[in-house]
Amino acid sequence: MRHFLLPFALLLSVSLAAQVPSYVPTDGLVAWYGLETDALDASGNGNDLNIVGNPQWLTTNDQGYADLDGNGDYFFNADPSFPILNEVFLSCWVRIDAFGSGGGSNLKPIISKWNSSDAGENSFIVYESDNNIRWVSDYGLNSNPTFSYEHNWPPGEWHHIGAYYGDSLKLFIDGNCVSEGINVSQYDNSNSNFRIGDWYSSISSNYSTLDGGIRSVGIWNRGLSATEAQALFTEIPPIAGCMEEAACNYDADANLDNGSCIPSGCMEEGACNYNAEAECEGEACDYSCCPGPGCCGAGTHWDANLATCVVDVPDTVDAACTLMNLQELASGYAALVEQNAALDSLLAVCEGDGAANASGPCAGQDHVTYHGYDYAIVEIGDQCWFAENLQTEVYNNGEPLLSDLNSGSWSTTNEGSYSIYNGEETNSINLGFLYNWHAVTDERGLCPLGWNVPTEVAWISLEEYIESNHQTDEIGLHLKSTESWTSGNGINTYGFAARAAGYRSNESGVYNYIGNYTYFWSSTPSSSNSAFVRRLDYFSDNLTKYSGNDNLNQGFSVRCVKD
Repeated sequence: MRHFLLPFALLLSVSLAAQVPSYVPTDGLVAWYGLETDALDASGNGNDLNIVGNPQWLTTNDQGYADLDGNGDYFFNADPSFPILNEVFLSCWVRIDAFGSGGGSNLKPIISKWNSSDAGENSFIVYESDNNIRWVSDYGLNSNPTFSYEHNWPPGEWHHIGAYYGDSLKLFIDGNCVSEGINVSQYDNSNSNFRIGDWYSSISSNYSTLDGGIRSVGIWNRGLSATEAQALFTEIPPIAGCMEEAACNYDADANLDNGSCIPSGCMEEGACNYNAEAECEGEACDYSCCPGPGCCGAGTHWDANLATCVVDVPDTVDAACTLMNLQELASGYAALVEQNAALDSLLAVCEGDGAANASGPCAGQDHVTYHGYDYAIVEIGDQCWFAENLQTEVYNNGEPLLSDLNSGSWSTTNEGSYSIYNGEETNSINLGFLYNWHAVTDERGLCPLGWNVPTEVAWISLEEYIESNHQTDEIGLHLKSTESWTSGNGINTYGFAARAAGYRSNESGVYNYIGNYTYFWSSTPSSSNSAFVRRLDYFSDNLTKYSGNDNLNQGFSVRCVKD
């Protein structure tokens, strides 16, 4: 087999008018190869390809593509350091005319940065063999590097393939995620050349190249959302806008949230559900909560600062009621409130077991009762945390969350929802519920009054306190429980007692990794479609922070922290 490298002058002679199509997301785009009439990078980043062999530029249904003969036609980037990425999303349309079998010289390479002679020189490869599309990454480092999709395609049929490597591994076929798992290895930036239709093999000098057509090859340095991945298949631009139905500027046509939502809600400061961020009227104001306005009888109103009902001051004052009388009354009332607070604190200490400091963040209490369940609480530094995972079926105001969603509904809902791992009651008792981020940020409140789902600031405060007493890479060891982990149990130094609760996938809706991993939500968004998350795992003593990627429908555990 002979390879021919086209002269540089011929490369310059091809059309320079290639453009990135409107349906292609440009945020994080490293290279875009239309492969309709040339091998140039249309992204403007200058990552053009060299041509080997004699690929034909053909057209079908007004769509151009490169036709490769399976006998030495392929493309490659001459810079062995390209692309250097911490995460990568690959996309292409491919037509396979002759399928592969087995491994080595008989597989059919589609996209690769691979060198079979040395595992340390491998980054990734997408190929076809034995009626499977395979997505392999970090061979020799990842304990389970291959993701497969069994197809029944006839030869000569066009299909779209997407592959993601980052905080998880995902394989997309024709716009749908068909395989997904947690990534546990480090990305290996090898010195192998990036190739299309080929891979480097030391196994045989007669190894196969792709026999078929290929076009619309893209590389991103980030994960793409499910909507963006679908748009690469449909080739219809996504519609960006506000997707929150309750927002002032909700766009019913939008299928890509652009973070522009303007919050709505109750704008009456005295209401139970007052929303200080609301810019337009939304849900009806509620005055029935207690503690809150619902506690107050005739002639009184709720004072949010004092957290109690106070007597209404009449619009007109009797002549016998002087300013001095009112001042004395207010002073006496404030003293009474202060005295009652002191008595409540003392009572809590007397009724408790004395484990918590009455003047500490948990105010001498060792548990909190919420919707009929007693949650153990623990002081860590100057914070008071739940010592077990949340398992409430209703919001703070008593309204129910969605539950019992099937896989499809779980992946697409924009409403607050919870799941029990595999629907087994014992898992809810021992591990709590798995909530999506819509539940975490719902204005009705997921945690008890005076508590909240921890912000990123709260998580960092916890980490810094533990770091001040232990090594940085052992935070997870001190937070993990002494049981429930398949291996790598913790020592539970602070009583946080994190159990290996697993998670529910936002792509497939399946449950994964009970006994091996646990994830905790932060209420702080990391982007318009993602939020910060903390992860503990069986193979490490670390507490790992993830910024996530399109993760709002993941099912993760929740811990509450006191305001």
